[in-house]
Amino acid sequence: MAIATHQLPRAREGGEEDKQVSDDMKPADAHVVRFRHLLGDEVWLVDIQRNGRVNGLCVRQWGITYSVVWWADCKRHEEWVYEWEIESKSQSK
Repeated sequence: MAIATHQLPRAREGGEEDKQVSDDMKPADAHVVRFRHLLGDEVWLVDIQRNGRVNGLCVRQWGITYSVVWWADCKRHEEWVYEWEIESKSQSK
């Protein structure tokens, strides 16, 4: 399993000026996010039983989501899915 990490600033309360990340942010003000799938990884969409490819990563307040693209009936589809909705291609049956 490949894991990518990215440091994100913690959300702060306050006015518009607090939304910008300051240059003097201390490491204690950040946390590491680990992505189970990386951009370009082939994955298995469990519910629809199709292969897809990760083309986006997103950290949201309710969890990590992945944008996955796949082709069906000569049409390209793209959806944001949660980690439990996809498996690494090597794990799929």
